[in-house]
Amino acid sequence: MIMAQWKRDVLYGIGLIMVAGFLFWETSDLPSGGIQYFVARSDVYVWMLLTFVVLLSIGIITSAIIKRDETPTPVIWNKLGVLTVVTVFIYLLVMEKIGFIISTVITVTFLTCLYSVRLGKFHKDTKKGNLIQFVKYLIFGVVVTVAVYYIFTAGLDVKLARFDLF
Repeated sequence: MIMAQWKRDVLYGIGLIMVAGFLFWETSDLPSGGIQYFVARSDVYVWMLLTFVVLLSIGIITSAIIKRDETPTPVIWNKLGVLTVVTVFIYLLVMEKIGFIISTVITVTFLTCLYSVRLGKFHKDTKKGNLIQFVKYLIFGVVVTVAVYYIFTAGLDVKLARFDLF
């Protein structure tokens, strides 16, 4: 699908504002982790980042409306982008039930495999080669998850979702 660049920019700006609004709403009840000072809480930094996203989105929309660049531009969304967004939403939904660690390892590994297939790095000649490549991506998913887990729990004192199926 081809559309004028300014229209695409306006749509993307509105989309970013909607996502930021949703994330503001979702993070409004984050546990403070026992920290009394407002600026030391982890949710404050999320809100600051989302505020910058909203301000930049408003800038994109304003610039697009003022310039009205009619250059035909393809839409950025493709199957891979949509699948990534759907994966992240599923990740956010299941994290409460299966916990941060399991859901993050699965999501990071899946997205790494997905993008590797897209880049042509995952197709090996043998099943053993594919298995070795998958194990590398699984190890990468575990390392990323452990690093993020310790940054949030030890560094920022955030309580992350635990496995709670029952």
